[in-house]
Amino acid sequence: MRFETIGNPQNPAVLFFHAMGVTGASSEPVARNLQERYFCILPTSTVYCAGQTYAGKADEVRQVEEFLRSCGVTRLALVVASSIGADLAMAFLTQTQLPVEHVFFDPPDHGSFPVSGHQEPVLVEGENAQEGHVVR
Repeated sequence: MRFETIGNPQNPAVLFFHAMGVTGASSEPVARNLQERYFCILPTSTVYCAGQTYAGKADEVRQVEEFLRSCGVTRLALVVASSIGADLAMAFLTQTQLPVEHVFFDPPDHGSFPVSGHQEPVLVEGENAQEGHVVR
């Protein structure tokens, strides 16, 4: 994976998971607007990194967690996922021990999405968003 960061690492962290066919850079416009208040982390999946071999979701999650630890991230204010990135985000959320305050999914246009059962954007919030409730 490749990781880009925007903002001050001392600020609350926001983690982005990109859609299919693009890289973490696709979230730069949003991250640039958040950079004064948040530390934005924009990973690019190994699938889109020349010279790297995709070894599965579990490996991607491991790489994200290692990167977050290396940056001193102990809590995520927000996890944002677009399209198929929501699939990797769900794997991350179900495996991570990091507290996550809010989750925003903009699911793919096909099929239903496991969090909401619908094809519409989903915001999950709570003390620990992995156990929070869906807000529309």
